[in-house]
Amino acid sequence: MLNISVVLVTYNRLTLLKKCLDALNKSTYNIKHVIIIDNNSTDGTSEYLEKIKSKKILFRS
Repeated sequence: MLNISVVLVTYNRLTLLKKCLDALNKSTYNIKHVIIIDNNSTDGTSEYLEKIKSKKILFRS
């Protein structure tokens, strides 16, 4: 079975990021990691990501 890593780049798109993460959580693929690159968003993205307690989701701001 393949392990899949997903890389997301975001900038001030918190609403869309939440939808994307929700869709990935519902995915039937074996997603091992979701790597999120936050390009210095000012819409609360970093704060939101810091609250997520998942070893699967990794992020940098």
